[in-house]
Parts: sequence; C-alpha cells; structure tokens
Amino acid sequence: MPSNEAPHDVPKVQKPKLQKKVRLEVWLRDFHKRDFSRICEIDRLCYSEDIAYTPEEMALGLGQPGAFALVAEAGEQVIAFVLAYRKKRSPGNSVGHIVTIDVVEEFRARGIGNRLMESAEQRLRQNGVRRIILEVETENEPALRFYKARGYILKRLLSSYYADGSDAYLMEKALP
Repeated sequence: MPSNEAPHDVPKVQKPKLQKKVRLEVWLRDFHKRDFSRICEIDRLCYSEDIAYTPEEMALGLGQPGAFALVAEAGEQVIAFVLAYRKKRSPGNSVGHIVTIDVVEEFRARGIGNRLMESAEQRLRQNGVRRIILEVETENEPALRFYKARGYILKRLLSSYYADGSDAYLMEKALP
C-alpha cells in the first residue's frame, strides 16, 4: 500500500531565508570644516571628473554669501551632503541655488537625498527664498526623476554646461 509520506532518505527543500533590511541610522547636521575633504571625495565618487567640483570650486561654493552645507552621517562617517546658497535679489524675490547634492552609491534609495533636500529647502525658505534653481546633466535620468518628484520643473537647456561639453537642464521649484 503506497504511503503519502516522503521517503526518509530524500532531503526536504528549505525555503530561502529572507534577508532582513537593516535600518540605517542617519543624522543630518551642519557642515564642519573637518568635513571638507570628505565632501570633495564624495563629489568625485558621485560624478565623472568633468562634472565633479574641484576642491577649489567646492571651497568657492561654500564661501558664497548665504551658503550652507548639510551633511548626512551614518555612524561617524559622512555619506551624503547638499550644498546650497541664497542669491541676493530684490526683497521678496530671493532665489536659492542647490549647487550639488551627493549621496554615496551604497546609501542611495533610502530617503537620504529627500531628507537633505527637504532640509535645504526649508532653510532657504526660512531665509526668504521663494524659488530654488539647480542644474542637472540632461543624461542623468535618476536625478531628473528625483528632482521632478520633488516638484522641480525644467526651465531651459544649458548647452555645453559642463567641462566635457555635455548639456544641463536648469530646473526650478517655487516654494510655498
């Protein structure tokens, strides 16, 4: 009489164990001078040599009147940052500029970029900014999707914007 039980010598197939996604503790804080070499390194990791800022250009950006940078830390390591400043304009018509936002590749798609942008936009808003501009490489589809999801719209094409001759889009967002 046949049995419904499997023979004892046939190994049972184990279900693959699901990997638990580890919660990453990330803190945002203001940039400190000691972070300078790390943010330069992150910029070179995130962009090609022709697009990444040189340390001199990064220092120039940080030295702009009204400039600030926010960094994201995991553990004691800076993993992302945003650099922005408020351009001087007539009262009620201040414009903010997002110079760059960089997130180390292994930490992307975890909401860190959104947190940095939200904080930068909030600080700019508190400083009287009513609209924000930024430039993005036309071929950088992930960045374009990211900015569009945050409410930025394409304003115009900037031909040969980067040192390698590639184009950029000027994008803009009105702040409430």
